[in-house]
Amino acid sequence: AQKLLAAYNGIYGVTLYHNWVTYYGPKGIMPYFLKTEGPVALMAWRMLGCLLLGITYGLLTAGPKDKTALKIATVGQAMMLPLMAMAGFGTDAATYAQTMWKTQLVVHAAMTYVGYSASQPTKTRSSSRRR
Repeated sequence: AQKLLAAYNGIYGVTLYHNWVTYYGPKGIMPYFLKTEGPVALMAWRMLGCLLLGITYGLLTAGPKDKTALKIATVGQAMMLPLMAMAGFGTDAATYAQTMWKTQLVVHAAMTYVGYSASQPTKTRSSSRRR
């Protein structure tokens, strides 16, 4: 799960850090936005890219028993879900490619669940008998 989440966050991190318009702008490879907002948006998306790359580094360097990086990634991803829902189902269809956001919301929710599931302690037969 750590490597899967590292790839997921890392791909978005690299592309956002490079130039979000190239990948996610109106004429981008995967257009999530129907208009761009200039240099302020470019800086803000690059900052998010840095954070995603930091999460990726944590996931790649954490040991298999260390669940801290998974928990950090899961909390961050969960906090993004309402924002994705607002973009996909909100009233600003002139700014957001709502079909892309609706699709991303499903994928992102699934990845968040993967992180959550992997960050929880594993139940063993002996622990279930103690109840």
